[in-house]
Amino acid sequence: MSIIRNYWKSTLTLLAILYLSFVPPSEFNELPPIKIEYFDKIVHLLLYSFFTFILVTDFSKNNRIIKNRRNYFILSCIVFPIIFGGCVEIAQGLWFYPRSAEWIDWFADILGVSIGLNVMYLFKKINFKP
Repeated sequence: MSIIRNYWKSTLTLLAILYLSFVPPSEFNELPPIKIEYFDKIVHLLLYSFFTFILVTDFSKNNRIIKNRRNYFILSCIVFPIIFGGCVEIAQGLWFYPRSAEWIDWFADILGVSIGLNVMYLFKKINFKP
C-alpha cells in the first residue's frame, strides 16, 4: 500500500490511461469531432509524456535512499511505461473490441515516454541550476 500512497499521482494517471484505452469509442460520441489527422496518435504521445513526467516526479520525491537508484529509475520511469503501453495495445486487440492493437500507437507511446523524460530533464535543469 505504501507504493500507492507514495505514487498516488502515477497511480491515478495509470488508471486514467487504462480507462481511456479500454472504454468503447462510443463513449466519446458526445464530444465534438476533431478533424486532425492522426489525432489519436497525438493523444497517445501526450498521455505517455504526461505519465512519464508524473512517474519521474514521484520517483524523485520518494526514492532518495535506494542504493541502485539509477537502475530503479530506468525500470520504473522508462521500461515500465514502455512495456505498459505495449501490453495495453495487445489487450485492446485481444479483448476490447472494437478497439484494435496498432504498432504505431505503441510507437507514439514510446515517443511520448522519450519526450516526457526530456521535458523533465529540461525542467529540472532549469529549476535546479546552482
